[in-house]
Amino acid sequence: MKRALLLFSLLFTLSGQAQLIINEVLYDPSNSGLLGDANGDGVYDQEQDSFIEFINTGTYNFDASGLQIWDDTVSGSLKYTVPAGTLVPPNGALVVFGGGTPTGSFGGAIVQAATASANGLNLNNNGEVIVIKDAIGNPILSFDSDALSDNPNESYTRNPDITGMFEQHNDNTPLLFSPGTRIDGTPFDTVLVSAPIPRDVSFRADLSQLGVAVTAAFVSGDFNNQCTNCDALSDPDGDDIWEGTVTVTSDTVLYRMVADATAEDLSSAGNCAVALSGTWLRSAYVPNDTTLPAYCWQSCSVCLPLATSISVNGAGGQTTISVNGGTLQMEATILPNTANQQVSWTVDLPSLASITPQGLLTAIGGNGTVRVTGATTDGSNLSGFVDIVISNQNIGLSEIIGNRLQIYPNPGSGVFHIESAPDQTSVRMVDLSGRILHQEVLTEERIDLSALPNGVYFLELSGSGWFVARRIVLTH
Repeated sequence: MKRALLLFSLLFTLSGQAQLIINEVLYDPSNSGLLGDANGDGVYDQEQDSFIEFINTGTYNFDASGLQIWDDTVSGSLKYTVPAGTLVPPNGALVVFGGGTPTGSFGGAIVQAATASANGLNLNNNGEVIVIKDAIGNPILSFDSDALSDNPNESYTRNPDITGMFEQHNDNTPLLFSPGTRIDGTPFDTVLVSAPIPRDVSFRADLSQLGVAVTAAFVSGDFNNQCTNCDALSDPDGDDIWEGTVTVTSDTVLYRMVADATAEDLSSAGNCAVALSGTWLRSAYVPNDTTLPAYCWQSCSVCLPLATSISVNGAGGQTTISVNGGTLQMEATILPNTANQQVSWTVDLPSLASITPQGLLTAIGGNGTVRVTGATTDGSNLSGFVDIVISNQNIGLSEIIGNRLQIYPNPGSGVFHIESAPDQTSVRMVDLSGRILHQEVLTEERIDLSALPNGVYFLELSGSGWFVARRIVLTH
């Protein structure tokens, strides 16, 4: 079996705030019948059913034109080039299969196939490094093809999508893969946004009362320690009246200054003077507002250092909820403590627990382990997580019904018997990519699926307050 481990994906930026990550990779499709038919064309093929799923995490369309997929930078070759005009919407997906004729909706994602290559994307092991390059050949994303599993027969995916760590797809879902959709089968965004219109904006800020010497001022969206593609503002006569005209393409323009002072010295300017990375200052300005206050470029609420780390724990270090319907307050530590302390909370299994914007975790389903993730909201793109064990919960209605349901024969040739289903049970038959192929309300304890082709499907049964899904293998 060919296998590869996605060890890391590098985030990179184009066109302001458009960013691309690798969210899911299938390098070893199952060779058991049609279990590995990820591209949905009705044929299993080790190379053609392999795929890489990219997500645009930015706020603008990502132009993927000319993006190159190489199977190795040392001894490999270019395997696929993304066609010109390929735009990925914000929070949208681009899926590149190894070949074949991808068939299905794939959540409305942009879907392409490397049909020109004899062996698809050629996702192999033995230490090769798969590299994604931009249109001029600069490496921008990579993953190491050392093996994580000898024979996973499923994809590796981030969980939660976009922000989570990579895990085998079947660890927390009945699906073996989900090209173009989230891990639970729901779609990513599919709507392109209007391109930002470049415009010239003039700036003027009176820093004469700052009390320290400012040696440089820049406009940029980059708050690392280096300034790239920055327009400099100037103080031509040395009176600390900083002026300039820059071309902007976004609604919010970000600034920083280099000052010959420490953070304590800058405090005389008020709340707006907070040092970032030593002597860097940051702020923001909306181009539609032509006014600039003295001492600071704009709103004090954004004049804060970016977070450098975040850690997540339960209150008092607690990592369990052992009371039926119990709660646990989640806490995050963000450094430095002068950074924005707001946190965005998510939980990976919302069927077991819910979490409020304030971080209160509540057990709502059965027993199990949930992963709680806290992410910074200041643009530093940092996150941390902790696993919380939930026990002693009342068995939910779905589990009660699921324990008594009997579906047979499985595998079956067309007619499946369903015993102990409640009255008015709704039934849906979906394929591995999430397409609904059949649905009805049960009127008898059987369902005829003989019209569907051979393959692996999921039979979803639901009613008021309950939901059960079972894997079905159809063999005529």
